[in-house]
Amino acid sequence: MKRGAARYIRILAVCLLLSFTAYFACAEGSPVAALLSPIARKTNFVILGLDDGGQRTDSIIAGCLNTERKSVNLLSIPRDTLVTVPADRLAVMKERYLGISGDGRMKLNSVYTYGGEEYGADFSVKQVEDLLGVKIQYYVTVELEAFRYIVDQIGGVEYDVPFRMKYTDTSQDLVIDLQPGVQILDGARAEGLVRYRKSDDGSHPEYTDLSRAQTQQAFIKALANKIMTEKSLLENASVLIPAWQKYTVTNMDPADTAQYLKHIGDFKRYEITSNTLVTRDERINGSDYIIVDMEASGDVIETVFGLSDGESPDSSKGKPIKVLNGGALSGLAARSRVLLINNGFTVLGIGDYEGERVAHTRIFVKRKGMGNDIQALYPGSKIIVDDKAFDEEIVVVLGLDAE
Repeated sequence: MKRGAARYIRILAVCLLLSFTAYFACAEGSPVAALLSPIARKTNFVILGLDDGGQRTDSIIAGCLNTERKSVNLLSIPRDTLVTVPADRLAVMKERYLGISGDGRMKLNSVYTYGGEEYGADFSVKQVEDLLGVKIQYYVTVELEAFRYIVDQIGGVEYDVPFRMKYTDTSQDLVIDLQPGVQILDGARAEGLVRYRKSDDGSHPEYTDLSRAQTQQAFIKALANKIMTEKSLLENASVLIPAWQKYTVTNMDPADTAQYLKHIGDFKRYEITSNTLVTRDERINGSDYIIVDMEASGDVIETVFGLSDGESPDSSKGKPIKVLNGGALSGLAARSRVLLINNGFTVLGIGDYEGERVAHTRIFVKRKGMGNDIQALYPGSKIIVDDKAFDEEIVVVLGLDAE
């Protein structure tokens, strides 16, 4: 896999491998007391997906496992994010690499490189903590080969490919050609699915980067459904444990993993959500960086890690939103899309609503607490909690009041 490929798939691989390692670590004699110890309500973690050479962090995902809410909130951090390494860590790096700039400013993925095998993961996690203002309990590094290996070794994964996905990139020696329909995807074709961005012939222009992220998440769930049963745990143990040992490094010890054993069966029912920071591109001294707008990203970080003592309403920022025109005037959805984007929201797409026209705008959400910040933009609108009405997490159906 090349850069940017299958970042969400790597997340799942790590989560699954953590679970299976816990299972067998306990079976081989981890302290019984660990099994009886209460698991933390919230566990913060960082996953570092390494590039082909294992020298840089190709993808960086922070997250929070919430056992009370049965959720896993994920936050993708761009690898080109500009960070400033503090003096103590920078001094260690300079001992290893003489060419590092004096002020410590660098891309986040370079922290792992300059920290080297001994300090790379630890320094990267600390830099994420500094950036987000949260404490991270565990980290895992994952090599790219893990994805194809696991999919192949478990016999492939059934998936409904939405349309023909044909894409060629000679610079990466990449050829993707998937036929539509339900089929068993092996490792190579699954990799093609999650790496697909556009068609060679220009068809399906509606398939955006957000669509790609949704595809990756859908494949995660399909893979989880195949593995996350007690029977599958036992059948696939001989595959997943060696994969864990070969492709990952973590700071979790057997006593840590034992505490999570009792939750393995529940993981398939956990809601997995992905979030993104608010960023902008900037060119500095001839190099392209990503600058995180920390003020604008505050709600996203709060949503992922639940920094307040109580449970606050979920922020809709960073979540993909679809807007449907349920009014009688053309152009409403496009106009609403601009409104949402200007207020910091992410719009997945727009279209026409095929249902009944109603007076008030409706905001369909998957769970209670979502959509309140969107509702503020549509006076008189109604929030409807319905996890089956739409596939998308948030859908705004414009009513006659939006005209």
